[in-house]
Amino acid sequence: MKRLFRDMLSQIQRKHPQASEDASDELHITAENIRNYLHAKRYLIVVDDLWDTAAWDVINQLFPKCSQGSRIITTTQIEDVALACCSVDPEQVFKMNPLDDDHSRKLFFDRLFGSESNCPEELKQVSSQIIEICGGLPLATVSIASLLANQPSVSVDLLTHIHDSLVSCLSSNSTSERTRQVLHLSYNSLPHYLKTCLLQLRMYPEGSLIFKHDLVRQWVGEGIIATREGQDREEVAFPQFTSW
Repeated sequence: MKRLFRDMLSQIQRKHPQASEDASDELHITAENIRNYLHAKRYLIVVDDLWDTAAWDVINQLFPKCSQGSRIITTTQIEDVALACCSVDPEQVFKMNPLDDDHSRKLFFDRLFGSESNCPEELKQVSSQIIEICGGLPLATVSIASLLANQPSVSVDLLTHIHDSLVSCLSSNSTSERTRQVLHLSYNSLPHYLKTCLLQLRMYPEGSLIFKHDLVRQWVGEGIIATREGQDREEVAFPQFTSW
């Protein structure tokens, strides 16, 4: 919350807020600064990707309630959170529809083959079945396509295996849960050394800026980059970084 409030204050004031000497009061002081700055102003605030109602209860207290025509827009994947944000008027909840078939196919085939026309004919049927299972969820669709794109070769057997795995894991009707299951499948399909590289990201606090050169050197320093004789570890690591 402290980081969120600091980021919000820096965006509305267009300058970096100074941290309080008393860390225990920093959250309260930053919140007061936001309220004071927005007081009697007409504002548009966008809060992206809320994941729980408790966070909204805190954030909502930041905004002065006035009649200046101000608006607050929130985005979330969780229906209960959306309803909490619009508790006064549930009709203000706008539910985004999944991608239609044409856009789902374009997203999948562009990521995997460059375009649908480049997809071998023998792979189109099972590819279409995978796209259908993803249910128009953009993150699920592009995650599966990226998983396949990073394989040495794409065959009917591989696509069938991914299709069968999706059928068995996508048992939930919840959008967020289905997406989580697809990401879980993508992670489990990574080689062991790439799983370790990905877990190294846990060193960084959520929302922090990650410099790829620093991360690659961490991988090299930990000895988790697999190389063959004559290969430079950093030269091997950078393509792995960009493939994500």
